Amino acid sequence: MKGKTDPLLVISLVILMIVASMLRFPDITDEMKYYVIVKEMLANHQWFVLQVNDQLYPDKPPLYFWLLATIFHWQPHDPLPWALILLGVIPFLATVYLGYCLVNRIADKPTAQLFALAYISLPYAFGVSLALRMDTLMTLCIVAAIGLLVRQYQAPEQHSRYWFLPYVLIGTGILIKGGAAILVPLLTIVSLLTLNRDWHAFAAIKLAKGLVIIAAMVTIWLLLVSFQNQGIEYIELLLGQQTLGRMVNASIHREPFYYYLYNMPLILLPISPFFIAGLARLIYDLPHYRQWPIIDKVSFCWLVPSFIFLSVVSSKLVLYLLPLLPPAIVISCRFLQRVCSRYATGLCRIQLRFSVAILLIGVLALPWLNTRYTLAPIALFLKHNQATLYSYHFANATHLEGMIANSILPIYRDKISSLPVASLVITSHSQPALPEEFKPLLTNQAFTLYQKSP
Repeated sequence: MKGKTDPLLVISLVILMIVASMLRFPDITDEMKYYVIVKEMLANHQWFVLQVNDQLYPDKPPLYFWLLATIFHWQPHDPLPWALILLGVIPFLATVYLGYCLVNRIADKPTAQLFALAYISLPYAFGVSLALRMDTLMTLCIVAAIGLLVRQYQAPEQHSRYWFLPYVLIGTGILIKGGAAILVPLLTIVSLLTLNRDWHAFAAIKLAKGLVIIAAMVTIWLLLVSFQNQGIEYIELLLGQQTLGRMVNASIHREPFYYYLYNMPLILLPISPFFIAGLARLIYDLPHYRQWPIIDKVSFCWLVPSFIFLSVVSSKLVLYLLPLLPPAIVISCRFLQRVCSRYATGLCRIQLRFSVAILLIGVLALPWLNTRYTLAPIALFLKHNQATLYSYHFANATHLEGMIANSILPIYRDKISSLPVASLVITSHSQPALPEEFKPLLTNQAFTLYQKSP
């Protein structure tokens, strides 16, 4: 990167990410649920059949929770900062570096530097790494696998000894999050070889053997699951409801096919205008794809087929687009270099300064946000109060059990008045009001802890 300020700004951004990781309080919906899953995993020594509040949790594979369990065992009192740094920030930085290496290999160093500068300072990209999301770690596996597959395709004789590595990474990605880990790399390399009409290259990348490795990894995992208590039921839910069900007829996260068309530009802000223009240029020039440089072919084959597939799938989340950010950023950078090469790096530096400023404001505001909009004050109070806690029309409150010693039981309007005096009840402000005999003990802008008065 040119300019003396660039390394200092990048270092500042990384430091702020680490500080933010240390100050954040976990969200009630997913992160506290992961606390409960890991807590039950460590208590029951059940490593393959995941459970949350004694209910089967077939939504995700186990590898990410094994890593979380290791961190929780190592840092039982305050595991979140270490989990965010080790499973979020570091994998994100590693993804940026591997993307830089790939772009440097198939394009040139200035393009790779511009890509790295744009990627590391993209607000959505580094923002996701500051939350417990397995997609960040899976994206690292995907980028590494694509980089190795492209390298194997370009120079098969030089890298024949390590042909199996991308397929092991794909299998690892599947065990971290699921099917996207195989979908994106294979669609990318198959589309690239098809675009080039280089049918002999399928043998060079040893695709058939690689698929056997992936299938073996997944099969061994499912066999180990099948030997566990409730293992067969778990597999049926995993493959049926959570895999085929979400692809064909999702019960959650169901969105129209055009959902990603307007969300992709949003998560690419502020470089989305360059992405839209760059992608439009590639589509317009598609009849002349044989004259494209390899960097354009790889980025197009990485982005477009997977984007179309994800758009057709029934279940959609913006987070699912995370593995498609690298090619989208490459397309943006390539367009910048074509239309305003003199100002391309300067524009990315402005984005970097903006991101550092936004993250600094966020870090300074985190203590205030934790107090007013999270369960932090209530969780601190409950750590010193062992009474049974009731959640009033607030199902996610049971996830708080991962952080406190209290049992949390659901209670509803028809039973709330029958609770004994001094009972503690937690609710969110979006739920119905409690009867008058319940007085607030602790409250903020989002949650209230009540106690029943005589």
